[in-house]
Amino acid sequence: MKKIFFVFLFALPAFIYAQYDGLLWKITSKNSKQPSYLFGTMHTTDSRAFTFSEQAKKGIEQCDAFAMELLMDDNSLDISLVMSLVMKDGTTLRSLFSEKEFQTLDSLLGTATGFPLSMLDNIQPIILIALLEQAGLGKDSSLPLDLYLMEHAKAKKKKLLGIETVAEQLSALQSLSYKEQAEMISAELNKQHDNKAENDSLSHYYSTGKLDSLLALNNRNPMPEKLEKALIENRNEIMAERIADFIKKQSVFAAVGALHLPGANGVIERLRRKGFVVEVVR
Repeated sequence: MKKIFFVFLFALPAFIYAQYDGLLWKITSKNSKQPSYLFGTMHTTDSRAFTFSEQAKKGIEQCDAFAMELLMDDNSLDISLVMSLVMKDGTTLRSLFSEKEFQTLDSLLGTATGFPLSMLDNIQPIILIALLEQAGLGKDSSLPLDLYLMEHAKAKKKKLLGIETVAEQLSALQSLSYKEQAEMISAELNKQHDNKAENDSLSHYYSTGKLDSLLALNNRNPMPEKLEKALIENRNEIMAERIADFIKKQSVFAAVGALHLPGANGVIERLRRKGFVVEVVR
């Protein structure tokens, strides 16, 4: 499935100029007593994504706090948020897809999660994409990379911070109608034969820290404009603002989805515009 959490439109082709080559970036300012760090992560258990994990762990150990996109706790999901995942007016996934598409999705979901699609028949399609995007990647680690880094921060007794709330993430995901969400999935199903090659390229570029190449790869098939604005542009602004606020109080290791980092409106450039020096760690 299309990696909707890692897509960003404003990309310079990697073959022109590798402007964002690296996953770990040091953040300093004239007022900072010690550096903070920004790390591009992935929510995957594929061992190929762990290439820079040791480098990341060293950065975590140098900071006072660890921040990630979403810090789950007992209060993160109340009943109203859970209910917001459910489609209203009796709409079901089966009603949005052809029988062939439904069966294909059922198979993919079983591979990715072990659950049949019938158990989630009233969930919003956009949430289904988030579940299915793991199907083409390896499952070598017991924890996804972002949670693996969080556990390391906990073991080192670092303060844990959430950059976004569950409600904010869900609001971004639900910017399309049910029909538009389903149409996105149908389009991806029609080019399934390309997905394995795309997953392999994604894993290769990420494991070598080539963010420009990741951008170019994902920009070949951009998401709908209003979803891109909600999921990427608006969230980049929020992330940069909150990371900047965190840094003013303590040194922070901030881990966010890798393709939120680069681009003219990515988190790196937004932090630079706020007066921070952001440079890659080699």
